[in-house]
Amino acid sequence: MKRFERSAVVLFVIAVNFFAIESRAQPAVNYGNNPAAGGYKKINGINMYYEIYGEGKPLVFLHGNGGSIRSAGTKIDYYK
Repeated sequence: MKRFERSAVVLFVIAVNFFAIESRAQPAVNYGNNPAAGGYKKINGINMYYEIYGEGKPLVFLHGNGGSIRSAGTKIDYYK
C-alpha cells in the first residue's frame, strides 16, 4: 500500500508541475482572436470557429469541456 501511495503522490506532483508550467508560458500569438488565421464555417447549422497555423499534414487540437483555443496556445506554438 505504501508503494501505491508514494506513486500516487509522485504522479500528482508531476501533473501539478506540468499544468503550472503550461499556465505560465505565454503564447506568441493571440489565439482565439486572430482574424489573419481564423474565421467561421457553418457546420451542421452552427458557426464553428477555427484557426489555421503552420504547414504540412494537419494536426487538430480539440479543447476539453469549458476550454478554448487559448488553452492550447503553447502546444500550437510547439507544433507549428
